[in-house]
Amino acid sequence: MSDPSKGKAARTPSRTKQQPPVEAAVMRATTLANLAELAHMAALYPALTPLDHDTFDARYDDAYCEALGTTTKARGTLKDALAWLRMMHPSAGGRARAETGVSATLKALFIEWTRRLQVEVESIAEGLPAGLAEEASKREAAKARHRSVRDAVDEALGHNANWITVLRSHLDSDKHGELDVDVARLLRLASGVKALLALHATTRHALANEGVTDATVQACNDDALALEAAIKARPRGGGADRDTPAMNLVEGRVLVLMTQVFRAVNKARAAKRTTLVLRPGAATRRVIQPRGPRKSAEAEDNTDGAAPADGAASKRATKARTR
Repeated sequence: MSDPSKGKAARTPSRTKQQPPVEAAVMRATTLANLAELAHMAALYPALTPLDHDTFDARYDDAYCEALGTTTKARGTLKDALAWLRMMHPSAGGRARAETGVSATLKALFIEWTRRLQVEVESIAEGLPAGLAEEASKREAAKARHRSVRDAVDEALGHNANWITVLRSHLDSDKHGELDVDVARLLRLASGVKALLALHATTRHALANEGVTDATVQACNDDALALEAAIKARPRGGGADRDTPAMNLVEGRVLVLMTQVFRAVNKARAAKRTTLVLRPGAATRRVIQPRGPRKSAEAEDNTDGAAPADGAASKRATKARTR
């Protein structure tokens, strides 16, 4: 089956070019921090030219991208995109990895469209219904717990390769992959800490010196379960929980770029040019890495295609192209 992204170029100017996102004068602290981080990343690469934007907009037209964006939720896509960009720019100083297999132009486009998606998500952040506000509160608590525990554990483990390997085996597992990304991440951390505490007395003592005990494992599990309960209690059909058409359009472009980055990194890793590993999160896995028959080597080498939008994504995107 041919890639639905390789159709005719858009006949009308992209709506995202005609109506750039308006950044609000007052934004949440998290949004401001993310935008500052993205700006720092963007400064590492040559500025995108009008031709760069025109080429991308023409290749992946508005109808296709908007249809693709309806298959995921904007907040989840944004979370996964930010996570990947941070992995590609891991140091606190913001220097990019020496080799990722991803071109400078593709990185710059990925950063720019992630920035636009952050602005779109911010535009509907105010006035959340009570259920969503509760979920947001539990999510922030879970993320704060993860940060504090992970920092303490990293400090306790130091450079002990054996201990770090035990922890990574839990953090990098696919366990809880069906759950919300923040819930799954905290549960995996709890599992890793529990394994370290049970390893031997030396490890347990090192962790205790950083305040990490069995109570820490319980606190991680409690915060993860509280967030999961809030997600299940989320009000259905509320307007504030719905992605707008403008958001779907930007989100679709981010999904296209994430798939290009995913394929480029995998190809570079197969050629032993990078050690970077990118894994789609729960929010984007169905689009970026769908389950299905194993692809041929020739198909896997097609790194310049768009998202392999099978299932609902394929039907909607194909319908959009034939209108």
